[in-house]
Amino acid sequence: YYLRVQAVNGSGIGTSYLDLGSTVTLQVPPPAPTLSAAVAVTSMTWSWTAAARSDGYDLLTGAGADVSGVISSNTLSFQESPLTPDTSYSRELSAFNSAGASTSSILSVYTLAAAPSGLTVLEVDPSSATFSWATNGNPGGTLYVLRAWQTGGSTSTVTVTGPLATITGLTPTRLYSFDVYAVNHDSITTVAAPAISATTPFQQSVTGNVGPDGATLYIYGPYGLITVVFPPGC
Repeated sequence: YYLRVQAVNGSGIGTSYLDLGSTVTLQVPPPAPTLSAAVAVTSMTWSWTAAARSDGYDLLTGAGADVSGVISSNTLSFQESPLTPDTSYSRELSAFNSAGASTSSILSVYTLAAAPSGLTVLEVDPSSATFSWATNGNPGGTLYVLRAWQTGGSTSTVTVTGPLATITGLTPTRLYSFDVYAVNHDSITTVAAPAISATTPFQQSVTGNVGPDGATLYIYGPYGLITVVFPPGC
């Protein structure tokens, strides 16, 4: 800024100006930026709004430790990797100049879960089926949703926190398709593992009665009802 001064009498007539020279206002820190994140399975891309008067940026952990080193003022994103699937990361961004720094609010987000793979059927019963799969690096506590459905029918699900699940409520002698997907701690789902199919076996039953006149057994098997009669004294 350039400064000058003059005197003004009671009639409003001023003198000539006296030049006082120039001065520069003091620098002030930049405003705090706003931090956001685009998540992936093993990486995170942090981005932010430009902060006026900033000479650069520094990405920090929530505890204040340096993550990125100095980032130039015309760069508005930083990719952090490698990271662990389905794990929470807390970061804040500092915008700085010669007068000081301003820091964004702390942002905490989870990386995506890794998609499960290798869905394998372990056992199929008339009304249930048990499966396992590979977690592909997901930590304990990651959710998995196992699904079962028939073509044109409804879908049944069961949610677990490990690579093993049994789904119940199936109907005997029906062809089912099964798949499984993971859900991270921010409730973001993965793609499902390739579906596999299995047929539930027949539900065999045996009933009967015994009396003084002999016994009768009713055996309901895969070929229908078989009745076996035992005469008295057998």
